[in-house]
Amino acid sequence: MNLAGMAGTTVFSKGKQKMNNPRIILEGHYMTYKTAIASLWNHSHDVTCISGDWNTRLGCSLWGDPIYPSRRVIKRAFKSIVTFMELFPDQTFIIDRFHISQQYYDTVFGTRYYNKGIEKRLAKMNSLIIYLRNHFDNYEEALECRLENKHGQRVNYPKSIDEYKSQERVLSKILHQTGLPYIEYDVTFKEVEEITKDLETIIKNF
Repeated sequence: MNLAGMAGTTVFSKGKQKMNNPRIILEGHYMTYKTAIASLWNHSHDVTCISGDWNTRLGCSLWGDPIYPSRRVIKRAFKSIVTFMELFPDQTFIIDRFHISQQYYDTVFGTRYYNKGIEKRLAKMNSLIIYLRNHFDNYEEALECRLENKHGQRVNYPKSIDEYKSQERVLSKILHQTGLPYIEYDVTFKEVEEITKDLETIIKNF
């Protein structure tokens, strides 16, 4: 596959499977435009868009609540995952964070939300991971902009670029252990429309 002009892009696939209308899983650390990309795809291609980390404070996300883990929360999170798998076996979708993030929080918080059977099911569903990276020119400035626009809480974000990179290395290690095909894409200095167009081209020629 020709990736000329797409610096920082890596494509991995075991075997030579053709990705026809794949179920796309967007992964990556904070501020990598995952939600914006999913939203743009949703509006331009009319595909189902799902957030994997909705309502985490109530323990209702697809990968549980990393801040307040409990048996009740773990049970509810697992039920959410099973329900998700049953609802969308034949439907094209884009999901914003899923099992890579789930394993990340298990690693960081010592929880046990992830079940290896999840990836086996995802493989049968023709799933493709798109892993997004951002090599910030000015992390502190980007964080302030994020907090202002999203009304987020500073405590949820890495305090420095070094902390961000350290956490990102954990995510990256988990990604590289997956058996699913994946694309690693650098979003640095790019607009969402450009990113989405690039990714559509890569997927088309996968």
